[in-house]
Amino acid sequence: LDPIQVTILHTATVEDLIGLTFWKYLELREPLSFKSVHHYSVMIAEDDGEIDIDLPELQRDDYISKFGFKYLGIIESSNNNEQKDDLEDESKKITIVKVYYEHGGFSMIDVKNMDVEMSEIL
Repeated sequence: LDPIQVTILHTATVEDLIGLTFWKYLELREPLSFKSVHHYSVMIAEDDGEIDIDLPELQRDDYISKFGFKYLGIIESSNNNEQKDDLEDESKKITIVKVYYEHGGFSMIDVKNMDVEMSEIL
């Protein structure tokens, strides 16, 4: 896949970065089929995009600001296990609602139950 530049808040986690990167890729490029974010990991990369395999995968619950590296790469995780597969099954039950604001901008909100009313979401 081609590189994508992503700007992320310092409070975002490694897992947030994976999800945002895939979402941005799908918004900007042709549709692809990705597995759940639980199947991918982030690793430090060189400025030419080459993944540094001598370093471990970043912990998915760590804040991205902890690392301070300019270039990161997303790879299919070597640490997949049944727990992550269970999380993926659970994540299939979540729907993302995109709410557009009258004066521009939007928010994306995870909704676990489709029986919820919009007033409860907002």
